[in-house]
Amino acid sequence: MSKKIKLLFLMHDRPKYPSGPIINYLRLLPRLVEKQYEVHLLAIYHQDCPNARELSKMGVHLYSTPYTYSEILVQWILQTAELIQPDIFIPDVSTQGCFAGKWLLEAGIPVINTHRSDDELNWGKAIYFSDPSYNWLLSGIVSVSSYLQNELKNRIGSSSILHEVIPSGVEVYSNKILHTSQRINIVFSGRLVEKQKRILSTISAFNSLCNNHKEIYFTIIGDGPERINCEKSVSSEGNSDRFQFTGRLLGRKYKEALSNNHIIVLLSDYEGTPGALLDGMSCGLIPVALRYNGIDELIEHEINGIIVEDRCNSFINAIAKLIDNIELRTRLSNSARLTIEQRYSIEVIVDKWVLLFSQVLQLKNLKKKKFVAPGKIILPKHNPILLEDNRLPNKSIMRILFDLIPYSNNLRKMLK
Repeated sequence: MSKKIKLLFLMHDRPKYPSGPIINYLRLLPRLVEKQYEVHLLAIYHQDCPNARELSKMGVHLYSTPYTYSEILVQWILQTAELIQPDIFIPDVSTQGCFAGKWLLEAGIPVINTHRSDDELNWGKAIYFSDPSYNWLLSGIVSVSSYLQNELKNRIGSSSILHEVIPSGVEVYSNKILHTSQRINIVFSGRLVEKQKRILSTISAFNSLCNNHKEIYFTIIGDGPERINCEKSVSSEGNSDRFQFTGRLLGRKYKEALSNNHIIVLLSDYEGTPGALLDGMSCGLIPVALRYNGIDELIEHEINGIIVEDRCNSFINAIAKLIDNIELRTRLSNSARLTIEQRYSIEVIVDKWVLLFSQVLQLKNLKKKKFVAPGKIILPKHNPILLEDNRLPNKSIMRILFDLIPYSNNLRKMLK
């Protein structure tokens, strides 16, 4: 690469929040730095931005600001982009970043949206910035699964934007899982919340397994508001000696904790391409997941894992079948790891992003020029499908001050 291409990413950050987009950036962005891209990161944070600072230690150029109203954030994004002069902008899960993309596009800078999960928040952002009827089209969108890609096409019809599928990537762990009949270790990894992850329902299913299988032990990796209730549930059933709650783990400690298990369970209501299962499979764990739209892209039932129909009998019977069959466990374990090596390793995913960057830089309708942030911006009327579009209160002192921002900036320049 003769001249370093400038990539501008945007991330929402906060302490002790192991979200999929954050974990993805912690793995992806340093690899792009190693590939000789000049990587810049805009961090919009709640309380603090520890993950963004970690990325800055790995060669990523960091710019940060606290979370606030959409109008102020869009203005900050544009002013910072003027300093950076990026070649490509990836706002990821940020509605405000996607809004800012309109002005960057006008300067010939490609803007790539992302679609990361099968939920209202992600669907609203994916539809609004991909459907021509909303008049705020970006250059393209990356979905983490083919299901999300195909469903978006069904919902909006034809669209002129580029649409690619790129899942999150994971490191392949070197340890080999040993399968014996003496003890079975099962792990859950993720946010300890009932919405989406259904952690209380999962703990209830684990308690049921304890009643019939003395050889099973459980590890719960992660943190969240339901942790106390999970521990109370385990204690009330007399199973505390069978459970370990580790809290949030990162890096090598996380992979080592995963690799001490045989089975990883995720009984969520919905996901994109679940990072927890990818991580577990990369260590050779057998994934057991509830059936939801798109899960069959990752798990082939009884080929590289198990798909169950509910959190009760179907799940309990699947675990019992694995316990009784060492040969089945060994075969599924090896196949799960091979799936990651061939389709989801970080090396494979980085190559997909590099190819996408090459494609968008060759878009014929983009003629790049120096980007100058507008003095004042006008956002479209608030639309309820954009759940994280937090507008300034109408007719407030803050709105009056916001309207004065371009004038005060000009005044400061005149006084220098």
